[in-house]
Amino acid sequence: MSNKILVTGATGNVGSHIIRLLKDKGADFIAGVHNATIEGVESVSIDYADTASLAKTMQGISTLFIVIPS
Repeated sequence: MSNKILVTGATGNVGSHIIRLLKDKGADFIAGVHNATIEGVESVSIDYADTASLAKTMQGISTLFIVIPS
């Protein structure tokens, strides 16, 4: 079984540090972003108001690091 990690808030203060650490460790992860991209990192657009997109985003994810907007 895969241990793919989804990190939401990946462009924020906490999320960007988590992304850097996971990248340094060679972890299998994807960055959840709203309207951005992160160079060299697989990312997916997340809209918390769209439950269908959230369900699609979670396919194949076994671990979630969630930072929600204020």
